[in-house]
Amino acid sequence: MAFKLKHNNTPLDFKANYIRPTTLPLGKSSPIQQSRLGTMFPTLGAAIKPISGAISKGVEKVKEMDAEDWVIPQRMQNMLPLSVRAFGKDLLQNALGYEQEDKKDITERHLSDGEKKALTEARKRAEAAGRDYIDYEDYNTGGDGAGRFDDIGGAGFTSGWGGNQKSEESPGIFGLLKKTFDPNYSLKTTLGGIGFQKNEDGTYKYTDQYDFNDSAEGGMDAYNAEVAEREADGNELTAYQKLRLLAKYKASGPGEGAYVEIDI
Repeated sequence: MAFKLKHNNTPLDFKANYIRPTTLPLGKSSPIQQSRLGTMFPTLGAAIKPISGAISKGVEKVKEMDAEDWVIPQRMQNMLPLSVRAFGKDLLQNALGYEQEDKKDITERHLSDGEKKALTEARKRAEAAGRDYIDYEDYNTGGDGAGRFDDIGGAGFTSGWGGNQKSEESPGIFGLLKKTFDPNYSLKTTLGGIGFQKNEDGTYKYTDQYDFNDSAEGGMDAYNAEVAEREADGNELTAYQKLRLLAKYKASGPGEGAYVEIDI
């Protein structure tokens, strides 16, 4: 809102400093700046800046957190193998109707120190073989001469009828639990084949998506029917094979699971 001066002989400094204070030259000090409170502002600003930066970093960390982080710290969660956490979370999210974009990425923060080391060693084996991706044998879980799938259900299990046998390589539920706590086995049954590339800083990025290629419709009815069919000869499926069939009918299919973005 503008107003007119009643007298034209009003001093110029009055017009400059009081009628339109926004025209104050930058070199002059306002009454507030000359007060004791005004002299505190620069110091206050300098003190607030690092606090503001810390708050911003805290906000970013909160954004990265999963819902369960509010109950159990991530480091404690990582005491449970990644394979168990990823599988259970995927099943739960699908049961709750999550869309793919609502599923948070699996990142390095979800890996234990042992799993990070195991992933690095698997990548080194892949590089030694001239590949830019990790294959199942690179996790080195079956020992020398072992097949790619010998300890995860048997070759041909998901595509045919093979591997329907219990052994030291393909154990029952208690043997499976023991093997799952092996970081190499945990990664083999979580990531499986995964691509990688070297970053400029010397670290590596591993990228994939947590899903199951043989995904099928039918839910638990279809699952129970296939278990019965495969066990029709009286040879019971192993614990891993039953879980793998459950993934077929209840876990994420291609393009539906959480992205894997690991930098270590």
